[in-house]
Amino acid sequence: MAGRHVALLVEDDPDMAAEARDLLDSLGFGCIHATNKEDALRLAIKGGFCFVLLDLQIKAKPDSIKAHVEAGQGLLDALRELYPRRNERDKHCLQIIVLSGHAKELEYVVRVLQDKANDFIAKPVTESKRPLKDVIDEALRRSGCDNHERCASIMHEARKPLTVARALTITGRMDGQRMVVRAGEQPLLLTPGSFIILLHLALGRVRDGEGWVHKLDLGARTEQGWQGISRLKSEVREAWRDFVANDSKGKYRVRPEIAIEFDLSSLESHPEARVAKLAREIRRIQEATTSKGPGPTRTRSTADQRPAESSSGPDQTPSGPDATAATPPPKRRTTSRA
Repeated sequence: MAGRHVALLVEDDPDMAAEARDLLDSLGFGCIHATNKEDALRLAIKGGFCFVLLDLQIKAKPDSIKAHVEAGQGLLDALRELYPRRNERDKHCLQIIVLSGHAKELEYVVRVLQDKANDFIAKPVTESKRPLKDVIDEALRRSGCDNHERCASIMHEARKPLTVARALTITGRMDGQRMVVRAGEQPLLLTPGSFIILLHLALGRVRDGEGWVHKLDLGARTEQGWQGISRLKSEVREAWRDFVANDSKGKYRVRPEIAIEFDLSSLESHPEARVAKLAREIRRIQEATTSKGPGPTRTRSTADQRPAESSSGPDQTPSGPDATAATPPPKRRTTSRA
């Protein structure tokens, strides 16, 4: 990685790739090029680059007949699994910039940025209103790689696996007008509207291990223009920016690797009627599940999972008989949107 910053360029169109390589070289950047998902993954594992320029419309393999956006999205997911780490400013150590002919379509761009990309630029890159160098420089600053001498160590850090267990603890406690939730050991204060959305997502996990909930069941009044999930994610961004996933068809869920824990006693006695109603429904489903006898269960004591914490303070992690956690039951088919 000596000398200058290097891009991993993933672009299957020969003309677009040649144009991008020439532009990168004129801007002082090196380039490693792949035309398909399979080759890009091989290069990603090998390393030796500082950032990624990714066209989502690529072929899955060198001998694939046609390019598909699913291949690019799959590569995006795989890159985030290979390079999962964030820096102390909660920015990805490996920055991924999407090259898109759809950059003028707001919904497409928002979906891409929610699905682990960090920025986008319109194709062809030589005609983009945002200069490619500005976009790359901003990405390098976010990752801490603006000084190229740090790139090797930052990319090494980026590949370290995330080993810390992740859990959301939903309590019924309030701090002023905000609801207290814990992301791991960090207290978060959610607005009432975002807290209700989170409870609906938690209920989706309890009802069905897949956990998908349609946005109309989360409070959206129409299929278009709803910002509820964006507001929720903005309120927890510093802790877990990517804790909610979407299926690009109007459904959302808390990512399955994240445990959801409840203080149901506190939630059921909450003065907000919607909170209490959702808590009672969560308890009803959990009790119905555990009453079926031996077999997998979605309810377990928080105290069984980690050492007890201090018994004082508004952000105390719940424990005892009313502290339960949602764990996925066996997969089953369902026709419900929730």
